[in-house]
Amino acid sequence: MPYNKSIIAASLMSIISSPVFAGDLSEGARLHQEGNCLSCHQTRPYSKIKTPNFAKLEARVNGCSNQLNLGWFEDEVSAVSHYLDATYYHFSK
Repeated sequence: MPYNKSIIAASLMSIISSPVFAGDLSEGARLHQEGNCLSCHQTRPYSKIKTPNFAKLEARVNGCSNQLNLGWFEDEVSAVSHYLDATYYHFSK
């Protein structure tokens, strides 16, 4: 039986856009700790005032990575962003 390409594409998109798996969150937590992020963010850890959505969160995490020369790759920035979202921001409800 031939497969419908649009059904396959829709299935792949749902996998790609699905919530983060626990493994990704644990990787984000590990990187967050190794990056010593709370050394700068300790007084008011994370707030939606300056970071009102997930796209800005990811951009800020990438900025911190660059500023501190952490050398995080895109997937690592994403893992930390998802960890921060799950722990503090809750954009992905």
